[in-house]
Amino acid sequence: MTVGQASEHSPKILRSCRRSVAIASAVLLTLAACGNETTTSSTGAGTSSEELAASLVTAEDLGDGWSVTPDPETGETSGVVSEEVRDKLPRIQLCEKASAEAVAAAKALRWEAFRQLNLATETESSQPATPKPGQPPQHDLVFVQEFLMSGDPAEVQATYDALESGIRACWGERTVTEDGEKDRTLRLRVPAVGEDRVGTRDIVTEPGPGRRAATWDLRSVLARDGEVLFSIMVAEVTTPKVDPVLDDAAVADIITTIADKLP
Repeated sequence: MTVGQASEHSPKILRSCRRSVAIASAVLLTLAACGNETTTSSTGAGTSSEELAASLVTAEDLGDGWSVTPDPETGETSGVVSEEVRDKLPRIQLCEKASAEAVAAAKALRWEAFRQLNLATETESSQPATPKPGQPPQHDLVFVQEFLMSGDPAEVQATYDALESGIRACWGERTVTEDGEKDRTLRLRVPAVGEDRVGTRDIVTEPGPGRRAATWDLRSVLARDGEVLFSIMVAEVTTPKVDPVLDDAAVADIITTIADKLP
């Protein structure tokens, strides 16, 4: 599922996918420094967009059942982020407890490489073409989003530090929207990837027809490794009576597999 398809199947990803880390969802994301609006990019120093894209995770890296979904309009799968696609990527949304610096940092970073992969699930393959009356379809939607950028190491460090402070400030938040969506923001334990790392787990309950709420389990990681800043979101969306297929160990393996490919 690409950015365009995410907006069709997963409104939380584009509208309020939280910390990505997406990242966030965010997968997920435009980050900047506060006040002086310093933007971190690979212009000049740093790894090129093409080199970053070449290090993005592949379906083969993650194993059976995974696939890279191309851009629905262009069919592009290279992973290099164009200006047009960059504007469509999910953005980090921090809570009111985050500092002004962190909030500003969530508005101007420009991701240079992005990929989204989907996992085919038994629930997806077993759905009838036409649901029977009284038997609404069940869903188990699993996808991963990876975001990469690089730049001057000092600027990347400053950007990461600002974002990490904002992410930590939002742990423990609980929100309820006017349309009944409930969101819990928790600390996520992150495997040892990169030089610095921080993680968030958002559990969102979204009302559906016939009291059939969908549960969004969004696990987002933001990390820094030298001149590279990266974000990973592992998402699973389920309806009632559907058991999730990703446990903590599986999520940690996905995060580690992605990080191990970084330049």
